[in-house]
Amino acid sequence: MPHINGIIVQSHGSQPWVKHIMHELATKVPRIEKLGGKVPRKNRMGGYSAHSTGRAIDIYLDANDDVDLKLGNELCELFKASAATFKIHDYIWNGCDWSRTNIAAVGECNVYAGNNDRRGPHKDHIHLAFENTDLKGKPNLFVEKVIIPIHEYMSTRDWEAPVEGWGSWDPENAALKTPVF
Repeated sequence: MPHINGIIVQSHGSQPWVKHIMHELATKVPRIEKLGGKVPRKNRMGGYSAHSTGRAIDIYLDANDDVDLKLGNELCELFKASAATFKIHDYIWNGCDWSRTNIAAVGECNVYAGNNDRRGPHKDHIHLAFENTDLKGKPNLFVEKVIIPIHEYMSTRDWEAPVEGWGSWDPENAALKTPVF
């Protein structure tokens, strides 16, 4: 499998704009362990998953690690804030299943315990799926509005130092400002 910046990037068969986003994540967010893309499998209902059509990315972070948990939570907040602009359909991370079309309440997640499969509640990676559409030139805007702010934020702090309160996400007190689109 190809490596970018020491990160395994499994992008073969992914949509071109998904490959671009994966490459940018690998070069700008070095804490990521691995990035997964197209996987030829069906979803639990027998239909085609976003992975099987090359429209999904698995971003491997460990929710049991305080630093990875904080980074994963901040990435998901940015994904949520930019969902309409970048045609993000859903994400699953650390027991949270968020979708633009099926949310428990505005801004909240549905509880995700897993589908009796090996992936469980997605504590080892963020599943990010895009709608079935081409971003038509928006991957660069995604990099500018989502990936670069995370990269810049990461470079301003000692991510290895323990930080109190990183076990839960509090968007009201988040250090990273969510961009306005």
